[in-house]
Amino acid sequence: VVYCDENCLNIVRSMIREEKDGQPYGDDMITCELTRLIITVVRNTLSNAVVVKVPTRLKVTVDNKYIGECIDLIHSNITSTITLPWLAKQLNLSSSYLSSLFKQKVGRSISEYVRLVRLEKVKDMIAEGRYTIAQISDVLGYCSPTYLSTEFKREFGISPKEYAKMI
Repeated sequence: VVYCDENCLNIVRSMIREEKDGQPYGDDMITCELTRLIITVVRNTLSNAVVVKVPTRLKVTVDNKYIGECIDLIHSNITSTITLPWLAKQLNLSSSYLSSLFKQKVGRSISEYVRLVRLEKVKDMIAEGRYTIAQISDVLGYCSPTYLSTEFKREFGISPKEYAKMI
């Protein structure tokens, strides 16, 4: 399992777009992007950053125990409703302090991080092949399968059904 930062995810998105567009020399572009991805992953691995191992492709550098615990709570409760007040209460912190600390250490808001973790979980569940999009939507608390599909396509550039066909 490789843990990627946002840069790695953007490279993968670029490769998917290249494959989808079918432009001339697309295979060559994909080869270049794959080389770039491998180099980026190796550089990330060789860096001295502390990496929290999470069950998604998100990479988070953490040097704060509260943020590490917060991330663990998010991942272990991803099928539940996760709110800032709930997380703050679990960690015995104020909501405003947790929010600003999380943004400072992780580089994104808690709600954005939860959204990305949920979408990664969607990918995992699609890969398992045991669930329909409607079932995944219900399990992960999306208001409808249509909204799930819209969010998935906005983040990854392809629909969940297209993703399922690719894997």
